[in-house]
Amino acid sequence: MIVVGSGPAGIACARALAERDYEVTVLDAGHGPDAAIVDKYAPLAETDPESWDPELVGELRSEFQVGHDELPPKPVLGSLHPYAPGDPSAPDPGSGVGVTPSLGRGGLSAVWGAAMLPYRASDLAGWPIGLDDLAPFYRSVLEFVPLAGRPDELAAEFPLYDGGARDLRPTRQVESLLNDLRSSASGLAVRNIVAGRARIAVRSEDDAKGRACRYVGLCLHGCPLGSIWSAEQELAELVARPNVRYLPGSYVERFEERATGVEVTFSTPSGIERMSAERLFVGAGVLPTTRLVLRSLDAAGEAVVLRDSQYYTFPMLRLRGARVGVESQGNTLAQAFVELNDAADPRRSAHVQVYGYSDLMLREAAAMARLPEAVVARVAHPVLSRLLFCQGYLHSDRSRGIRAVLDGGPDAPLELTPEGSSSAVAADVDVVISRLRGAARELKAIPLKRMLRVWEPGRGIHVGGSFPMSAEPSRLQSDLLGRPAGLSRVHLVDSSVFPTVPPTTITYTVMANAQRIAARFADD
Repeated sequence: MIVVGSGPAGIACARALAERDYEVTVLDAGHGPDAAIVDKYAPLAETDPESWDPELVGELRSEFQVGHDELPPKPVLGSLHPYAPGDPSAPDPGSGVGVTPSLGRGGLSAVWGAAMLPYRASDLAGWPIGLDDLAPFYRSVLEFVPLAGRPDELAAEFPLYDGGARDLRPTRQVESLLNDLRSSASGLAVRNIVAGRARIAVRSEDDAKGRACRYVGLCLHGCPLGSIWSAEQELAELVARPNVRYLPGSYVERFEERATGVEVTFSTPSGIERMSAERLFVGAGVLPTTRLVLRSLDAAGEAVVLRDSQYYTFPMLRLRGARVGVESQGNTLAQAFVELNDAADPRRSAHVQVYGYSDLMLREAAAMARLPEAVVARVAHPVLSRLLFCQGYLHSDRSRGIRAVLDGGPDAPLELTPEGSSSAVAADVDVVISRLRGAARELKAIPLKRMLRVWEPGRGIHVGGSFPMSAEPSRLQSDLLGRPAGLSRVHLVDSSVFPTVPPTTITYTVMANAQRIAARFADD
């Protein structure tokens, strides 16, 4: 079996196949950081935080640029290697499309926010599979992905499929927020809002793949301890199996299905190579997968539409503060999830992730005020102690899409352009902000609409659906096992097969569905 890609989809699929005793070859571009960057920050990875050099930690923090009018790429330990802006599947600068492909080892999980919520039955409306099909694989994913969270009001709609996650220690600011959400649960429910502790793929206990969170506040800069799960960690364990082979430096260009198998053409540093296998599983990420399939099906000039879950950001101001500081910022990934439900039309539901204080907030405030950080930390503390950062998502049916086409022949780059009405999206985001303002008494916080930003399609990286699954797939659709119409030995296992993209988190379901496809194939 050949699996393309080492991101969450590829790794989840490869693991499911390997566990069922198949011989698996993973073809992957597999880019890593420059050796100089690895060497520079190696002392942080190899030692305990108590012995870290403060100057080196300060340099790491400065690697993440800040800017209110732009959203710079998030680095991992000073490196931007997970991103591939020069890949033929990447959007042109100025195209108005924000999604980016990855050619990095582990894909974009090297820089992801680690948020982990399953889909609900209502989220799967319009899909040819249901929650009963995915639930067993939500459980199996948690056999290799750690989950931090707690049983709370979210659990009634979003089960903890591992039977109960281990929580992380919150800061005072976050604990105050969570206490208010818990005490106001009934009032929020009247408004069709449910909120609780964020669930994130972070270790709360040391294991062989990484150390537990030490609350040093470097989550947004790349955890030196490996506390945040990435597919690269699982890759290291997979390649130790005798039935798994990993070939980095392999960029898959094309596949051709034949009666007895699939031939894959890929480029390597030494030239073009070919490999055949009984089956091909493609989990390269939505953009590279889309281009690969269009090229292989000789579909130049045929457009597909990628579904995007619209991304927007805004701050909220708490009615009361709690002491914050760079030295005590703790875990800085998402700290709470707020689900704004619409029982009459689930497509109008929204998902909001709430972040507590981080050094990036201080740096942004200092940049805006043009003052030293130490001055801003002292003068603006009453505001910073009450400030929360929020990022939200809409359902793809309420978001703009992205048109993708190979225009100019099979070797042409993927041309990506936005589709749909930006004004309609803005109106839906305004509804979210209005609902949050209406719940200010329960949330003990109010959104600051003046600082709301609605970003271009794809910027939140919750994108899929170029070859959506269908019970009766037509041209450029796929069947329930991710096989493009007309093919029987090629399976797409990433978000490119999602019929819609619900507003909640995407990666957990990507992994669960990839395992479902691999397991269903093996069982059949």
